[in-house]
Amino acid sequence: MNRSSIDRPGYISEAPSRDVSISIVILLTIVFLTGTVGNARVCVLLRRRHDLRKVPHFLLASLSLTGFLSSQIKLPAHLAVIIVNYFFVHKISLNVICKLGFSSAMGFTVLNAITLSLMAIDRYDCVARPLYRRLSPSNVKKVILLVWIVALLLSSVHGVMLHHESSTCFHLDPYSSPTTSSGSPAFTVYTMFLGTLPNVTTVMIIAFTLCLIVKKLRSSLFPRLGSLNRRREHEITKLTYKICGVFLLCWFPVIICNIVVRIGGFHGDIIRKVKLFAVVISNFNYVLNPILHFKMLQVRLPDGARLRSVLRTRTGTAQSRVQMADT
Repeated sequence: MNRSSIDRPGYISEAPSRDVSISIVILLTIVFLTGTVGNARVCVLLRRRHDLRKVPHFLLASLSLTGFLSSQIKLPAHLAVIIVNYFFVHKISLNVICKLGFSSAMGFTVLNAITLSLMAIDRYDCVARPLYRRLSPSNVKKVILLVWIVALLLSSVHGVMLHHESSTCFHLDPYSSPTTSSGSPAFTVYTMFLGTLPNVTTVMIIAFTLCLIVKKLRSSLFPRLGSLNRRREHEITKLTYKICGVFLLCWFPVIICNIVVRIGGFHGDIIRKVKLFAVVISNFNYVLNPILHFKMLQVRLPDGARLRSVLRTRTGTAQSRVQMADT
């Protein structure tokens, strides 16, 4: 099989080595399976547990649904592009699949970033203004719906602008196009806007709210709350560091590669391999999000609530037995 000869115009005459190709397929398959199972598990658990109906749980449900849909839409499109371009002798058109994967990736990026920002703001409200929280169980669903509508509109605009672009697949596969400058300036700016600004803003919001939370906890006037505040400060700081670490590790390699390619003008084989792995690694953010926030799902019913639940169950069972006896 000679994968170095590509007969379609607009495609380069090289492809990554077989080891790189197989590694990419394995990584994407791992992300697809773990992202699907992990996020689906969180969604099902939040659906079944009626005691998990607080603001952080609704936001986590939105975050997990984003990861699940990304695993079902974006990753299969990416896998299709990689497999066809790297392992097929006779190429087939992937224009529709590339556009679907690329535009959906922009929408999921916006969803993921905004949801993480809302979770950081809600953590700050829980500490600094618990009686005047901006998000409550009564309005959080409306906020989440608004976020999804905004992300859908932004990705739809991206899809419309992408309709007339020819080098679509390059954004999913750096080896499928000879150049990165074939897109229109407006499309390039809009793509960089959706791919960069939400992520950078999210990291800034998470870091800024952490500073405010630590300052608030350390300014407590009640000595007996000192140990409790220090424990909460440690937990929130640890969680924030993990979120920021995962976020930086997953997203910023892609951002840096795009900057190097766009501004520096580097188009060699090494930068294409780096960008290829960077695009794949960015998907791990959706896999690790449920793991980072899984602790909030381990909250159990208080003793009183558990007792009431047991009594309701026993009462219902007794009533059903009486009805069966009557019949």
